[in-house]
Amino acid sequence: MRFDEFLGQITIVEECFTRKYNKPQRDLLWKESKDLNAHHFSILCDRLMIDMRYLPKPKDFKDAIKRLKFSLKKLNASPDEKQPVDCELCVDLGYRFARDKVSGYEPILLMCSCGGHPLHFEKDFAKVGDKFSDEVELITFDMSQLVPSDKTYGSKSFNKLVENWKVMKQMSRDFWVDRRKNRYGQKSLGV
Repeated sequence: MRFDEFLGQITIVEECFTRKYNKPQRDLLWKESKDLNAHHFSILCDRLMIDMRYLPKPKDFKDAIKRLKFSLKKLNASPDEKQPVDCELCVDLGYRFARDKVSGYEPILLMCSCGGHPLHFEKDFAKVGDKFSDEVELITFDMSQLVPSDKTYGSKSFNKLVENWKVMKQMSRDFWVDRRKNRYGQKSLGV
């Protein structure tokens, strides 16, 4: 992306929020986003204008750029290409698997301590290492269960995997919501 394209998008963002970035903030934004192409940066800015209530801070841009790069890396990979893994604990899934210490129920999903999958942060899930994670023990989970036999989008095995994953996430969400209600009478984890 060229600097003039960057300035054009930043000006649109500033006009949207009727506030301006100062020079150090603009320099930081340029440093973080200069390796994106103009089209992707435009999409990122549009998303931030939709999602944010106030002028996005450089940290908001950095997080959005991280999510965008992660999704582009996964989208541009060929199915046969082995992707490098950033987090060995969750294998870039963003979730860790656990077993309830009391009932033995498994698998329960927790957000990984690496920061989780950058595209999906579950506010209802506990995070490894927080005050709720002492109620479960981490387990190793056979990741091959999460690989469909037919990787074609829309195939029966792919759709079955998606449905199973949704059920596992919902059951984990229910587990954590129930756990915090029993423990604290809270409606959110507050983590």
